[in-house]
Amino acid sequence: MMQLNHDLHSVGELRRCQTQGFGSNPDIYGPGGHNGLDFSYEEGTELFSPVSGFAYYKEESAGYGKYLTIVGEGYKVVYAHLKERLIPDGQVLKGQLIAKGDSTGFSTGNHLHITVKRVDNNGNVLDRDNGTDGAIDPTSLLVWFMNNLVMVEGQKDIWLVKDDKRSLVYNLIAFNLLGGNIDQVQKLTQVQLDAIPDSGLVLAGLPQE
Repeated sequence: MMQLNHDLHSVGELRRCQTQGFGSNPDIYGPGGHNGLDFSYEEGTELFSPVSGFAYYKEESAGYGKYLTIVGEGYKVVYAHLKERLIPDGQVLKGQLIAKGDSTGFSTGNHLHITVKRVDNNGNVLDRDNGTDGAIDPTSLLVWFMNNLVMVEGQKDIWLVKDDKRSLVYNLIAFNLLGGNIDQVQKLTQVQLDAIPDSGLVLAGLPQE
């Protein structure tokens, strides 16, 4: 599960690799560049609501393609390039299954695009004149469950161990791209890792304020 600041969480079972950062490619996206983060994943990956609030769905032939916007808890979050939505417009609970991912709209492969904006109590976007229409860079909010991260020396997968099970969190490329400190990841042998049951989940995370 990915967590955003202020206890936004449960982006879903991401496929472990950030493919495009915030502010990149201004020649394509305009002066402010890319207004979110992209994470590659498999078609049909399940996505979960990051907050409790209100969700609404739209479709574009280009741009975001099929996308959901969720507003609540001080944030407006867009999940774009979806395969299908799994909820009607209206109230949604944090952690609720809301959609499946794909590559609709302006997209070169299956990936989740996430745009995050801060909003006031009425849902109005703050700081719209910041060059990205109020979008903020989620990369600076990314953090890892450092106390419980493990990996096998020489391998590329990093695991979170919780409740006596291991869940895949990042591969080494994504971890390095997002500024993770590999020295803080506990090293295990393959035998030790194999002795921990696999939860079957692929997770990613961001912190609370």
